[in-house]
Amino acid sequence: MDRYLWQRNLLVLLAIVVLSGCAAGNESFDLAQALYEKGRWEEAIAFYEKALRQDPQNKSYLNALKKAKAKAAEVHFRKAKEALRTIPEPNYPALESMILKVETAFRLSPHNKEISSLRNKLLGKKEALLGQVKALYSRGTKALQDKRWLAAVKAFREVSHLAPGYEDTGEKLEKAKKAAAAYYYREGITLARQEEWKLAFEAFSIVRDLSPGYHDIQMLYEKAKKNNHINYFIEKANSATRGHQWKRAIYYLEKALDYQPDNEQVLSAIGKFKIYQARKSLADADRFLEQGKLNDAVVNYREAIKYDPDVGDDASVKSLRDELSDKLFERAGGYIRQQKWGNALIWLQKLARMNPEYGDLFRRKCLVEDQIRKRIKRSIAVFDFSSPARSPDAGRIIANKLVTFLYKNASRDLRIIERENLQSILKELQLGQTGLMDTETARKVGKMRGIDILILGDVLQFSSQLKDFPSTKTVLIQIDTKLEKTKEFLEWEAKHPHASREELAQAPPAYEERPIYEKFSYKSGLTKILAFLEISYKLVDTFTGENIFTNTMSGKLVKEDTYNDGVPPGANVPFDPLELPSEIEVLNELIAEKISQLGIDILKHFQNLEVVYFQEAELLYKRREYEKAIEKYTDAIFDEKIKSISTPITKKSTEMIQKLIQNT
Repeated sequence: MDRYLWQRNLLVLLAIVVLSGCAAGNESFDLAQALYEKGRWEEAIAFYEKALRQDPQNKSYLNALKKAKAKAAEVHFRKAKEALRTIPEPNYPALESMILKVETAFRLSPHNKEISSLRNKLLGKKEALLGQVKALYSRGTKALQDKRWLAAVKAFREVSHLAPGYEDTGEKLEKAKKAAAAYYYREGITLARQEEWKLAFEAFSIVRDLSPGYHDIQMLYEKAKKNNHINYFIEKANSATRGHQWKRAIYYLEKALDYQPDNEQVLSAIGKFKIYQARKSLADADRFLEQGKLNDAVVNYREAIKYDPDVGDDASVKSLRDELSDKLFERAGGYIRQQKWGNALIWLQKLARMNPEYGDLFRRKCLVEDQIRKRIKRSIAVFDFSSPARSPDAGRIIANKLVTFLYKNASRDLRIIERENLQSILKELQLGQTGLMDTETARKVGKMRGIDILILGDVLQFSSQLKDFPSTKTVLIQIDTKLEKTKEFLEWEAKHPHASREELAQAPPAYEERPIYEKFSYKSGLTKILAFLEISYKLVDTFTGENIFTNTMSGKLVKEDTYNDGVPPGANVPFDPLELPSEIEVLNELIAEKISQLGIDILKHFQNLEVVYFQEAELLYKRREYEKAIEKYTDAIFDEKIKSISTPITKKSTEMIQKLIQNT
């Protein structure tokens, strides 16, 4: 009876629990339904999920939850879609906001194809945007390193717009803006001084955009803006004409044409003032010619022809040109007689630009240029090196190979003397093959054959040696076979000394075939070929007789190989023949290596002759030896022409020559 009561009470208790759970679930579900009806989908979802936790098997709750999630997902989806429609190319923060919305929609409704498609599209945009930001950041960094300030500013501004706070973009942007402002401020100041107001206005506008409070930029900007007008240049031109400064008036009026290219009044004034300036320049040319200032006379004559090309047909102008041409040719001739080819060339060039058809100008100009090219080419002669007693031809071999290397690798401003031309010098000076030469002898050689540099030397070591380290090895080779009783049979036979025929039939095999070996010898070893070379050499300046450079170089080359020779057939030893070049080949390889090193060391002393000439010119200029300085500046220019290179040396040398001939 007691047991029955206990079971009944337990069932009642379980029913109460179930009914209370259902009641609580119904309460959450009813609240969720009310929120759903009001369109508060996400709040409804929370209560639907609570109802399901209280009654997990209730399908009505589950279906209602799915519907609420679909509705809420639709809301977030539409917000993200609308945001993308409003901002088709969003920056990173805006894109993250859209992605957050679509991710929320995706969590609520992961199987909705539209939501998945939009989500993938936005994630793709994010990846592309990050790639674009990274590329822009790299571009800006590179521009910053290259001091391309505006390019850096543009790149970092784009990065800041697309991804605010990306790495150290803000810091680099400020650095670029500061540097750009400083650069364009200085540029604007320079342009303003040159009255290039259009460009100055552009420069100051950039500074104003980058840093509105930069120094006095506002004042400079306003000034440039005011002067950046045609009226400014017309007023300047009018002021110049009052002082008969026709050249200056032309300059300002041509600037005015930048603003109004078809202004007829300006064009007419320019034409008139050019005629005035041409007359003035001709008068100045005639005056300078009388004073013997040929450079100024040429400048003014050419200026007159530039401003008024028709004036050249006037008889008096032709007479002036002819007289000036004669004076220029005469001055060049005086320098030619002194063998000052550079100075002569200056005046011949001026004559060529002014009167290219003048008499013997072309031939004489070619003669002078040939002389300059000839003198700037340093001539180098290699005499036979002295040889060691055991190798009497070594010095000649080294000298020949060195000449070949120099001939192939020397720059165009070097001339390598053919060795055949040296034999007469050797005989005349009775130098033999010693290579010994004192200062006076070196100078004498230079004067006799026009040689600038002598290369003399001694071959201290020139040899090769073959070393063999042989050994004899032995190997066992099978030459035959023989039959012998087997061990098993011998043991059986000992136990059955009088075996019957039936027992013999049961015996182990009686005989086996055994190999017969014989020792054979063969030669094995290591062979080495060693080559040795040592050279001492010097470069002698024939002008001073002094050694420019002395050096000693040595080298060693080893070739080796192992071998197995005379291996008999049947030996399990691979045949390994000796494979080595000859001693001569090894020695030649070493010679080629060292000649290359020697030739490079020699050519290093002459690889920048244009710099040497320019430095010599600068020194002469400081000493006020101006005509000699002109010769060296000319040499520097021609040296670069010969080598087909262009450096600031040519430009600077040309400027210095023009400076030195002023007022001459």
